[in-house]
Amino acid sequence: MVNFYLNARDAMPEGGHLSMDVRLKQIDRTSLQEKMVDDVRPGAFIRFSISDDGMGISKEDQEHIFEPFFTAKSVDKGTRFDVYLPVPTTKQMEPGAHPSPTPLRGNREKVLVVDDEKEVRKMPLEILQQMNFSPMIAANVKEALEIIEKDHSRKIPLILADMAMPKMDGLEMIHRMRDMRPEVAIVAISGVFQDHMIKALSHQQVDTFLMKLFT
Repeated sequence: MVNFYLNARDAMPEGGHLSMDVRLKQIDRTSLQEKMVDDVRPGAFIRFSISDDGMGISKEDQEHIFEPFFTAKSVDKGTRFDVYLPVPTTKQMEPGAHPSPTPLRGNREKVLVVDDEKEVRKMPLEILQQMNFSPMIAANVKEALEIIEKDHSRKIPLILADMAMPKMDGLEMIHRMRDMRPEVAIVAISGVFQDHMIKALSHQQVDTFLMKLFT
C-alpha cells in the first residue's frame, strides 16, 4: 500500500487528491466472464480502491505493475487500482488451535543471496542470520558465478537467486550455475512468477519459489 501512495504522490508534483475506498461488493458470474476471469468463484468480495489525480501508467509499464519494487512515474491522467479479497464464509480458526511449527535453525551453513538491490537484500540477510545461517552476498551475476566457481569444497548448499538481474536473464544465470554446481539447491526469487518462467525453471531443477516482498 505504501508503494502505491508514494507513486501517487510522485505522479502529482503540483498536488492533487489521493483516496482509498473499502467496500463490500458482490461479484456475479457475468462480471467474471466479461473480465475473462475463469479461476475465481462468484460471491462476496471486499474491494480496496486506490485513486489519484496524477498521470497514468504507460502500456509498456503496465506489464510490471504487480512487481513489488517497480514504480511508474510518467503519465497523462488519473489512475485507480482495485484489489478484491474474498469474504470468508467459514468460521475462522481460533488462535492457538494448532501448535506453531518449530522454526528452522541452521548450523552456520553458507547461503548465497544473489540480488542487485541493496535494500531488497537486507531482509533475507537478516532472516538468515537470525536462523543461524551464514549468508553471502552477490550484487550481480558476475559476482555470483565467481563465488560459485571458487567454492571448490562445495560449502554453499543453497542459493537464493533473483530473477530480475541486470545484464543477464535470471534463467540464463541459473543455467550457468547448474553447469558448475548441478547438485546445489536453488530458490528463485521474483515479484511475479508467470507460467512460462515456472516451466523453464523446472527444466533447471528449480521448484522452490520465493515471492517479494519477503515476510
